[in-house]
Amino acid sequence: MSDGLRSRTVVALTGASFLCAGLSFSYLHRMYGTLQVEFLLWGVWTVLGFGGAWWRMDRNPAASRTHWKWQGFIGVAFALYPGFFMFNLARWMALLLMLVIGARAVIMHTRRDFYLTLTAIFVVSFLSATHGNADWTLWVYLGPCWLFAGLALTWDHTAGARIAPWTKALLNGGFVVLCLVVALAINALVPRPNVMGFGFLPPGTEHPGLFKTPSTGTPGNGRVPGAGGAGGSGEGVGAQAGGGWADGWTQGIQELRRSLGDSFMPGWQRDALGRLLDAMEHGTQALSQLGQLLSKLSSALSLWHLLWLLLMALAAWLLWRRRYRIGMRLAMALAWVLRRRYPLASMRVSAAALGWALHVQGHPQRKGQSVREHWNSLPQAPQAVRSWLRTATDLYGAVRFGGQAPTAEAADQLRQLATVTADALLRR
Repeated sequence: MSDGLRSRTVVALTGASFLCAGLSFSYLHRMYGTLQVEFLLWGVWTVLGFGGAWWRMDRNPAASRTHWKWQGFIGVAFALYPGFFMFNLARWMALLLMLVIGARAVIMHTRRDFYLTLTAIFVVSFLSATHGNADWTLWVYLGPCWLFAGLALTWDHTAGARIAPWTKALLNGGFVVLCLVVALAINALVPRPNVMGFGFLPPGTEHPGLFKTPSTGTPGNGRVPGAGGAGGSGEGVGAQAGGGWADGWTQGIQELRRSLGDSFMPGWQRDALGRLLDAMEHGTQALSQLGQLLSKLSSALSLWHLLWLLLMALAAWLLWRRRYRIGMRLAMALAWVLRRRYPLASMRVSAAALGWALHVQGHPQRKGQSVREHWNSLPQAPQAVRSWLRTATDLYGAVRFGGQAPTAEAADQLRQLATVTADALLRR
C-alpha cells in the first residue's frame, strides 16, 4: 500500500472529527455567550482547510501550499490576538494547534500528515475531556469526534483493498458497534476511583462499578452505614440494596438530567439529550420488567423443563448442520413419488436437486451456461463423481433435449445417480 492519501472519504471523515474537536473546545467556555459565533467560525475554518484538501486532492500542489500559508498566517494571527488574552497557556496552545492543523489540512497528501492530524485532534479532545468545566454533555461533541476519527482510520486501512463499497460500509459499521459495546462494558463493569472521572464519566463510589456490594462498615468504629444510632429506624443496607440495579440506573439518569438545567447550553442539545434520557428511562423500566418476568419464569421452570430445552436446542443444531442433506432427501423422495406417473417431472426434480448440490459446493450455474457445461465442469472432483455426472448428463439430456420419451426406469436411474452424487458432494 502506497503512502499517498487518495481517498476523499478519509479527508471528509477527518474534517468531521476536527470540527467536533473544535466544537468541544468552545463548548467548555459557553458561559461567555459567544458559543454560536465560535461554532460558526469552527465550521468556516474546517471548510477552508479540509474542504480545500478535498477539492485540491488531485490538483496543483503549489496552489495547496499557497493556500496553507495564507490560512496558517491568519490562524496564527487570530491565536495571538485575541486568543492569547482569552485562555490560559494550556488552552491557548490547544487553540493554536487546532488552528494550525486546520490550515495545514489542505496539504494533507500522505498518511504521515493524516496521522499527525489525528494525533492533534486526540490531544485537543483529551484536554477538553479533562477540563474542569467538562461534564457528560460534552459527549455530544467528543463522541462523534472519536467516532469519525476511528472511521477515518478504518476507511484508510481498506482504501487499497478491493472491497465493495457496501462491504466497506458494513466493516466500518461493525467497528462502530464493537467500540460501543466495549465502551459500555468498560463504563458499566470496570471499577474506577473518583479521580478517573475525566469530566464526562459518573463519579466513583465506595464500591465503584455497576454491581455495588454492601458495605461492612469502617474497621474499628463498630458501626454499619445505614444502621442508625441506638434505637434507630432499623433501615440498613438491605433496604438500600433492595431496589435492584434498575433503581441505580434511574438514580443515575436523574443525576444526569440535572445538567440539562444549564442555561448556556444550546437548545437543540438540551432537547436531544432530554429525549435520550427519556428513552433511557423507558428502556430501564422495560428491562426491569423483563428481568422480573425472567426471574419468575426461571423459578417456575423445573430441572426437567431445562433438560427438554437443552434437548430441543441440540436437535435444532443437528437439523441445521444436516439441512442440505435433509433437503436433498426430501427432493429425492418427491422424485421417487413422481417417477411412474410423471417421469419427466421426476427427472426435472432430480436435475434441480443435483444442480442445487453443485451450487452448495461453490459451483453455481453461470448465466448462459448449459446443464452439460455446468455439470461436467466441476473442478477437483473425484473420478467416480465425474463418471456419475457424465452418465446423469447423458441420461437427462437425451430425454430433456434429445427427444427420447421419458420412462419410469430413466427417471429412477437419474434419481439414483443424483442421490449418490449429492451424497458424495455434501461429504466433501
